[in-house]
Order: sequence, then C-alpha cells, then structure tokens
Amino acid sequence: MKVVSTSSSHSLNCLPQAPRYAEPIHLPLVRHVFPHSGSAVDRSLLGVERRNTFDVILSPETSDDSNYIPISVGTPTQILHLPLSFNFPGALFGGCKGCSGDSTVFDTASSSARNKSTTGTQFIPALGIQGSFFTDVVGFGPFSVLDASFVVVDATFVFLGQPGAFGLGFPNASFQNLPSVAQSLLSTNPVDAPEMGIWLSRVHNTSTSKAGTPGVFTFGGTNSSLYTGDIEFLDLTSTSAWMLNITTLTIQGHELTLTQSRNSVVFEVVKSVIYGPTSSVAAIWAQVPGASLLNISVSGGTQYYQYPCSTTLNISVAFGGRSWTLDPAELNGGPITGDNKGHCHGAILGFDEAEDQPGWIFGEPFLRSVYTVLRQSNPAAIGFAELSEQAGGAPSPTLPSTSSSGSVSSPPRTAPPPASAKHSPVAAVVGGVIGALILCAALLAALLLARRRQRQGRPDEGGIKRDLTPEPFLAVDQRREMAPLNSAERRFKRKVQANGASPNYPYQIDAGSRSATQPGETAGGGENGGSSSPTPGAEVSIMEELRNLREDVRRLAERDAGGSIAPPSYHPDA
Repeated sequence: MKVVSTSSSHSLNCLPQAPRYAEPIHLPLVRHVFPHSGSAVDRSLLGVERRNTFDVILSPETSDDSNYIPISVGTPTQILHLPLSFNFPGALFGGCKGCSGDSTVFDTASSSARNKSTTGTQFIPALGIQGSFFTDVVGFGPFSVLDASFVVVDATFVFLGQPGAFGLGFPNASFQNLPSVAQSLLSTNPVDAPEMGIWLSRVHNTSTSKAGTPGVFTFGGTNSSLYTGDIEFLDLTSTSAWMLNITTLTIQGHELTLTQSRNSVVFEVVKSVIYGPTSSVAAIWAQVPGASLLNISVSGGTQYYQYPCSTTLNISVAFGGRSWTLDPAELNGGPITGDNKGHCHGAILGFDEAEDQPGWIFGEPFLRSVYTVLRQSNPAAIGFAELSEQAGGAPSPTLPSTSSSGSVSSPPRTAPPPASAKHSPVAAVVGGVIGALILCAALLAALLLARRRQRQGRPDEGGIKRDLTPEPFLAVDQRREMAPLNSAERRFKRKVQANGASPNYPYQIDAGSRSATQPGETAGGGENGGSSSPTPGAEVSIMEELRNLREDVRRLAERDAGGSIAPPSYHPDA
C-alpha cells in the first residue's frame, strides 16, 4: 500500500483523493457539527459503565470528510486531534519543537520522546517527504503503550486535511514494518477483544436516527447498543488492507456481472463516496432510469453521475456471506442546481485504479449503512451487523396475529421496544426455568410431608399411631397421701405431649410386672375378689395402667390413715 504526494494533497495510492467540487458541482456529504457530548443519548451510546473497552464520539469537521479522535502523546501529555483512517499503516504526527499549544501538532520536546532515525530525518517512501521515526508514550482513553512507534513530519505537511493521521492499518515496508499504534494498544492492554467498532450516523436521514452524534469509535470491543443481531465476520483477502472480494452486487433488482480481477474492495472511513471501475459503475447507473454521466472535466479521470431525485436507489452487496443493503439516502449526493433541476448527484463514482490495486473503495455510503468491526486477529477479519433502531436502523417489524377465525388482525399501534429489549427472550427463558424449579420444590415438599404423615400412622414402620379419641376425665384425689401420684401423672402427661406421643398408645403387660399382692388380697384379685390390674399379656394403654395404679395406692392409703405412704422428703408440685 503506497501513499503518493501531490502538490496539494497526499493520499494512499489505493485510495484516490476525491477532487474538491466548485459550486454548483458539490457533493454535500458532510457531517453535522456534533452539538453536545454530555447528552443522555450520547451517554447511552458510549456505554461508560463497560470495562476494558473505550468509546469516543467522533469529532467531525465541516472543512473535510474526516472523522477525528483524541490521542494523548508525550510527557507532559499532549492531546492531538487526528483524522481516523482504516488503512493508513500507523500514526503520523506533524511535529515541531516547542509547539505544544497546537492540538494538531506534536511537540518533539517531550521528555519521553526518542528519535529512532539515525540521521535525524530520513526519506519516507510512503509519504514522499522527509520524516523521523519516534517512540513515545501514546494513549487512547484508558489504554496506553510506553514505546509506541510513529512518524513525525514537518508541521506544514498536509495529509487528509491535517498534518497527521491515526491509522488502523497493517505494518508497511515504508514504515519499517513497525506495528501501528492501534496494534500496540490492542496487544499490550487487557481489552475485551482485539476489535475496533465503528458506527457512523446516517446524517442524510436524521429523522430515522435517534442519535444526535456523528459517530462512535469503540476501541477494544464493540458497542452492543449500536447494532442488532449477530456480527458476520469474514477473513480478509489481503494482509496489507481491510479488503474483501465482492461476490454479488445487485442494483434495482438486477445482479451485475463483475470482472473477477476487479472485484476486490477496500473499506475506508476517510472516503465520503464509493469508487469502482468505470465499466462496472457505468453498468450500475445503466439500471437507473434517467441516470446519466455528468460532463465534468476533472483530473484523474473520475466519472460522476446524476439521476432523478425522485428515484429510490436499491443497491445490495455481498462479500461471500449475507447481503447488505445500502441506505438510499446515503447514495444521494444532493440536488443539482442550474439546468439539471430535479436531478441529484450519485455517490457512486467511476475510477480506474492500477491493476495491482483494489478495484473498489467503499467509503461512508456503505459504512453508514452497517455497523463495522475491525478484528486484529490471526487471520484478521472484518465484520458487519445490522444497525439497531437507536443507531438509525429500521425498527423491528411487528408480526400480525391471527384470530380464531383465521383472519389476520391489524398489528397494534404501540411504541417499538427499546434497544435493550433484544435480550427479553433470554429473560423470559430464565424466568420460566426459575418458576419451574420453585414448582418442583413445592411438589417435593408436599410429597415428603404426606409421606411423613403416612409413616406416623404406621407403628410397624417406626411411626407413632395417634389415638384421637378424647381422653376420659380423671378425678384428682386431693388427699395428701395421693399427691405423689398426682404430681407424677402431671409430669408424665407433659413429657408425653412434648414428645408428640399419645398417652393411649397400647402396650402389653409383662407377666411379672404386677405379681406383688397386698395383705388380704389373693394373687390376681382384690379385696372383694375382683382385680383392677390387667391380666398379664393383655393389651392396655398407659393411662389405663396409671388409673389402675392410682386405685391400688388409694386402697393402701385408706388402710394407712397415718399417711406413711408419702415419702418424708417429698414436696408436692403446686
């Protein structure tokens, strides 16, 4: 990739310099002056909360077709505003000693600057002039590199309308094959991805763009608020430029046949129009009714076209993947005055490059129609995505709903969802999963509770059989000698209730547990021949046994009127 110098301007050989129009032949493809960097819209586009990426609003200039970004360099830090270029192979600074007050010129008196040119200056073939290779601290937003390499030329040198440029291109022999500043920043800082995202506002159709900014440059990743859907990445067909091959080009529904040797295309942000081989561009405009070649004599042989302003251009292009449609408003270069009223300039120009150069250059009319991502990977790739509605893309279509009768109802007239709503299907899925887990947990708890209750009703499985029949009333004997039994009964009932057991749980009486007899009684019988005690082996309840025991103690108390039954140390409960 070469840069040639002319008497008035300098440009990459593969990127022809568009001539300046004299009125009334002027393509008004210029940017609006960006009004307010602190607006809510700007903050939402910049995504200031994201880490490891840096967004900057492109600063436009009405005097040329460039997009400017701020670069910090040197010690003490100087802020230079340089035009952004996709394919320039590095950073170019106009420089002088002691000129730190100029925001476009690098002060070589920086204490951290080092001149690597052994003779002070040397000839730079890509620029055609003398210059010097420097290293110094260079930063962009939160990212920096201590020994970035760049070229410094005389401050009077003009490139892209300014004495400097910030290129995102690849190492070039004319620049000693040194990595560009952008490559150094990406490789030495913890960025989200080795990517750079570019969005240019559709300034010719501001009614469809909700952003009042001319564009956003994202370093170290992408800005998801500016595009929708997936980014389609395609490997480059060159190691020296951001270049692909055109596989399909359609104009007004007609697919054109391109010469295979001239179907390569370079993408470049410094170009305000689209350039193509003269034969291919003539074939494009031949498909537009009323379009014609403008009879303009310009140096370089560039061909300009006009077409009826009432005609909507429908052009789409593919590079081996999906097809991308160009915004018709960006292909309209504005109305022509004079004898050609009702006609507009076309933003697709014919220009024949050298055979070893790309046949096409896609500038802003294409780049404003998509979200572009430059990926510095191995291999390097370029990606495109549909613009979000916030970035000027078409709103998401509302699908019609069908009623039970099969007729199609009109779509509801509701406001389109915000850009963040594109993640709503994910939120719905997550919510559904969480709801299902909660339901499963509730069902499992109910099942375990039912199982527990079932086991409690089956003693043979270790459960407790509850006897829910009401307990009969027990009269409490208030005599002093009966106090120990009354207290024992109360304590026993409290413990039984605390343990969740039933005092009526049946058990079997041991054959020897009630073998003692009292005087005057016969074994197994009472005073009158009856017995209050159960027969050994019979099934009784705990409370029934207590009642029998109470009756035995009562009979003994009646025989011992002195109350010697009560232990002398016993203190009855209250």
